[in-house]
Amino acid sequence: MGDDKSDKCHGLLPNKSIHGSSAYDHQKTGSQGSLTTALLFSNVTLIKTLSKKEDCSDNAGCILGIVLAGLSMGLQIAIGIMLIVIAHYEHSITSRSEDADTQSMEDNGQRQIPEQAQLEIKRKKKRKRTRYQRLNTGILPGSLTDQEAKKRSTTVYLADRRYDMLPGILSANLCSLISGVDRYAVSVIWELDSKYEVVEVWYGKTIIRSQYKLFYELAQLVHDGASQNEIVDNVPELQDLSGEQLATKIDELVLAVNQLMTIARQLKRKRVRGGALELESVEVQVQLSETKSVEDLTPKDHMEIHDTIAECMIFANHWVAKKIAESFSQCALLRHHPLPRDNQFGNLKSCAEVKGFSVDINSNKTLAESLDKCVDPVDSIVNKLLRTLATQAMSNAAYFSTGSLPNDQFFHYGLALDLYTHFTSPIRRYADVIVHRQLMAAVEAADKLVIPGNKDLSELSDHINQKHRASQYAQRDSQELFQCLYFKGRDSNDECCIVDAVIFQLRNNGVYVFIPRYGIKGPVYLRSKDGQVIHVQPGVEPEWTGGTIQRTDHSIIVNNMYDSQTYTLLDHITVRISLKDSRAHSLSVRLELLYNTAHISVSQQDEMAKKQKAAIIKEVSEAAEESRLAILSHDLGANFHKLKEEYGQTSAKHSLYHMFESFKETALKTS
Repeated sequence: MGDDKSDKCHGLLPNKSIHGSSAYDHQKTGSQGSLTTALLFSNVTLIKTLSKKEDCSDNAGCILGIVLAGLSMGLQIAIGIMLIVIAHYEHSITSRSEDADTQSMEDNGQRQIPEQAQLEIKRKKKRKRTRYQRLNTGILPGSLTDQEAKKRSTTVYLADRRYDMLPGILSANLCSLISGVDRYAVSVIWELDSKYEVVEVWYGKTIIRSQYKLFYELAQLVHDGASQNEIVDNVPELQDLSGEQLATKIDELVLAVNQLMTIARQLKRKRVRGGALELESVEVQVQLSETKSVEDLTPKDHMEIHDTIAECMIFANHWVAKKIAESFSQCALLRHHPLPRDNQFGNLKSCAEVKGFSVDINSNKTLAESLDKCVDPVDSIVNKLLRTLATQAMSNAAYFSTGSLPNDQFFHYGLALDLYTHFTSPIRRYADVIVHRQLMAAVEAADKLVIPGNKDLSELSDHINQKHRASQYAQRDSQELFQCLYFKGRDSNDECCIVDAVIFQLRNNGVYVFIPRYGIKGPVYLRSKDGQVIHVQPGVEPEWTGGTIQRTDHSIIVNNMYDSQTYTLLDHITVRISLKDSRAHSLSVRLELLYNTAHISVSQQDEMAKKQKAAIIKEVSEAAEESRLAILSHDLGANFHKLKEEYGQTSAKHSLYHMFESFKETALKTS
């Protein structure tokens, strides 16, 4: 346990950096202190050193001077973002100054653009330099904004809205990346060798200017080989360019995205080799109409670019954790993911055994390898569902102070990392705000920069953990509410209410199913409260009859008046979705068994019919074209009759062409 005699923890920079030379460390330059800031532009780098508060000799100096004047009038909240540059001007820093193009990536439709992954390639040295730049909130400790952010601890994301931890002027503007606008940030910069090993790492304050704002979908499209027109149509920053300049910019953008994704793949591959788990969670996007009614529920498509940005964040969080844990061994704010309990894997093992798979839970590495092998070539849902069950078996990750746990419990089980924290989202997580302060205290080696001691940090960690859990519960309840609103007022026989479901758990009176279409999980009862059991058959409404239920490890056998029907784990069945009203509780979804076979919706049938119709029309068109190009009989000479008998047009009575034509006419009439 840490020493709690003092409520404050003063951080001093160790004699050696984690992986760096002196060029990567902050060096003291004088008793007065000076501020050197790197302004990153597309084609130029501007360095400004501010020796005194009153230095206002040029635009950069004037901007900083205005900020200092504002501080003297007590305008901390309005200019909070700028405090990252001048809050501790008496402590000197040396920021890295480099030319670098930057791009930000965000979810389509989200207002916040909080993080940025950036890549620079130095071919002469055969090294790659990557950086993760995190916009800093610049909130003064103890200020009203800081107190409110601490109270909230997290931004709460509901299905249709977001409740921010910070005021909108910060979270949606000053702390978000905007194309072509300078923003103050804290950056982590790595230099990697040809094997993607870290050669050097640097932490510090920077000023960045994002060159492009790319949605995830667009970034993925760029990687997948989008045409120049597609890129220009979706990137406003390119629309005023033309000719060679446009082509050059597009080539640079494509290269940057591709290289960043390549590096992220390598970083992820290393973690996976070390035992990192690739788990699955169900995310459903609510589509609202102009009147705010729920139009549709659509599962979010997973793209590789999501993994790219996630890997950059994980990499940054890991290296920041290493830095603050080294500097503050008894009071660093980290995040650990404890070992799961073996008894939580029973359902996962049972489902895997049905398909002939074996799941080894002795370690995260063996579990990850087992899940990779659980692939059913004819049912893609199987692997996703098994990974979801593995996610449910996990223990909850939590924040903690390094002085409150032994070192062997600092690890993160799911990510296969020895140290981990949250650094990349200070505008939506208060833990990241604390980590930013600890990182700055570590790299600036300043005695006057105080951070919470172990006792205070442990109490704060408990508070943040509680708020984080409450946020997750609210998000879950919001999703369930909007799922109910989608089905409210719909006929239970509507196409959207009859869906395919997969059995993933057995109960004495029924089964639990997962509905891939809507991300819904819930019970389907095979025995009613009065003891009757269900009997289903194709095309007929289910019937409740007398009978019994027999349960085994992997299946349930329903013995009714007519026959016996078996329901096995990972079987596909057809269910009907309706709403269950209650005066005492909120709306909830009711799932009723319709058939014990997989469901193909009307829309899927229509799609199959369209494909068949298209194939028929194509074949008919080709036959007509061949007929049009047929050689005339008078050009065939003496062999006309022989050739006609072998290759000539058949009569209408026996012609496949005329038969297909009749199919076409019938299909067009009924469509």
